[in-house]
Amino acid sequence: MASTLSSPAFTNATGIPEANAPGYRVGVGLIEVSALGAMIGTTSVEALASGNKAAAGLPWASMSMFGSVYCAKAAIACLVPDWSRETLGLTSTFVDASLGLNIAINTKVNAKQRAAAQIASGVWVPYHADSDKQLEAAFTPYPTPSSRDSIPVSSSSFIASSVLSGSIDSYERDRCCRTSFIPTTFFKSWNLGSAFREPHVAYAFDQSTTITLARVMPSEGHEAIQVHPYNRDPTPVRNDWLAIAGSLVKLLEMAVLYHARAKKLWWVTAISWAPAYCSTIILQISGVGRDGSDVGEIDLIAGELPSPIHSGRSGRIILGIPGNIHRSRIWKFHWCLQAVSCLIGMIAVFICLPSQKDWVVYIWVAFQALWMFLRMFIYSWLESSGPRSAMMTGQSWGVSSLATRRRAIQLVFTLANQQVTIHPRGVYSYQDDLLTISALIKLWHDAQWSLDYLPVDSAICFAKSSDGPQDYLFIQVLGVVGDTLLRSASWLKGLALSNAELYDSALIFVKVANSSHIYCVPCARVLHRVSPATGDTETVGGMFEARGVSNTGPTSVSWKYWIPLKLPSSENHSVPASGSKINQSARWAEIGGIRVTGKTHEALIRNWDGLHNHLQGGVLNIGLSQVEEVAGIIRTARKATKGLRELLRSAQAD
Repeated sequence: MASTLSSPAFTNATGIPEANAPGYRVGVGLIEVSALGAMIGTTSVEALASGNKAAAGLPWASMSMFGSVYCAKAAIACLVPDWSRETLGLTSTFVDASLGLNIAINTKVNAKQRAAAQIASGVWVPYHADSDKQLEAAFTPYPTPSSRDSIPVSSSSFIASSVLSGSIDSYERDRCCRTSFIPTTFFKSWNLGSAFREPHVAYAFDQSTTITLARVMPSEGHEAIQVHPYNRDPTPVRNDWLAIAGSLVKLLEMAVLYHARAKKLWWVTAISWAPAYCSTIILQISGVGRDGSDVGEIDLIAGELPSPIHSGRSGRIILGIPGNIHRSRIWKFHWCLQAVSCLIGMIAVFICLPSQKDWVVYIWVAFQALWMFLRMFIYSWLESSGPRSAMMTGQSWGVSSLATRRRAIQLVFTLANQQVTIHPRGVYSYQDDLLTISALIKLWHDAQWSLDYLPVDSAICFAKSSDGPQDYLFIQVLGVVGDTLLRSASWLKGLALSNAELYDSALIFVKVANSSHIYCVPCARVLHRVSPATGDTETVGGMFEARGVSNTGPTSVSWKYWIPLKLPSSENHSVPASGSKINQSARWAEIGGIRVTGKTHEALIRNWDGLHNHLQGGVLNIGLSQVEEVAGIIRTARKATKGLRELLRSAQAD
């Protein structure tokens, strides 16, 4: 009996349990130690791993195994597409500070990610060496045949919807649809990838852009938005190479482990740290270790942006902001390497530790704690990755250069494209809209930059007997400008217009039968229900749905346009001055369809009583019930159109 109760089977001569005893494993207890280390070092790990302290902080992120899980998580968060971070549970303030939250603008698809929960903070377009030439080509209505081959291909930021049938020729169509980027070197082209070629909407800014915006005075209320060229602070950053060289102190740990014959731990240490150090050297030598390197520039418009529901308030335009280096492919390669090495190292260390001698484990733990505290020091010592920007002075529209105006107008068109993707009406409702600079410039040039009413005389207005005597007018629609572009231009100009009336405003380019003249007419248009089976107006019965109501798809809705006619007396137009009553002899041409461009329409002529009764019946299920509301919309459309015309004409060469 006494012999069976003597000493345990796994004890040495002194009675102390050995390291490989079933109930005593030093490596298992390190899980709690590493958890404590992660808890007090999480901030520095995620910030350094996501590049917030430039490339110099990357090797320090993986120096200590305490917090390696957060290092891997930050690397993975930087690798995945922006829209998927929240879905995958990888949302982090440090990753947002490094990359921002940007989604490419695609007017063929409704913006579902993030758009429903967040309001856009800004939109930006890439700017590169050939952008000015491309913009000059876009603002030239008819380039000469000899100059066509020398015109750079059009920027993808001009392309938001399909090129309209009949509005531009085949050369213009090809020029608008080709890619925009002409690389100067193979490495630069490969490194930039697609992130610097497409316009994006920003739901969260990176830290560099946030600091830049803080140095710009925004417009107030309904003031015209000024343009701010980016002003870089030339003060150099000197600590990067010193921090990278300092991380070589990790070799001390590797030397001690090698001397202690802990080869497995030596390999684990090398695998978890050496790849990050080597890739950091590559980033630094390639000149892409810090934001502000030669990776292109972006033009940004930010603030309380206009949307289909909100008119927008203050805003800022900054041109030439250095591109975010963290979106380059070489940084993506580093994060891929870092995520793999951290995960392998983290798993391997807990496999190896239980088999190590106690004193080896204690030495290893001491080194991890030392690196953790040094990492926190490096985090506070290194400067942020973003380039330094000085205070920027705004330029009013009147004193800005031609190139500056064109770049600002390009942002206006991009903002209009972004509104299409979040519009309650759906992107399919706006595939007819003119949302390319070159197409609109050419069409308005052909219309001699005029603002008209539709002319009516006895030669082209005739009676039809179907459904009673009604007057019709044959018109051909060449192009349409919708509320998104009119709203964006009005916001830039600082025009105090009703967003509710802008919601139903439009500008239409038409030809009247037996005439070659192009008329540019501000008008009203509403989206109403139709039967998917017949395409006819779907009568629900005296309903007046408010603006902003969504619909079930392109087969269930149709546009209804009311285009004002010019009366024989020049003083009695269909659009009275604000506050006056509508002349009851006013008339409007009515056309309909989800796609109207490139077609010839029999426009129904409605007089005051006819339009009033049509609206009062509620058969269209729209929010308008009074003729006065239609007149107010057309009046607002005319003011917004004048603002858009002033912008475009001010950016054309004399």
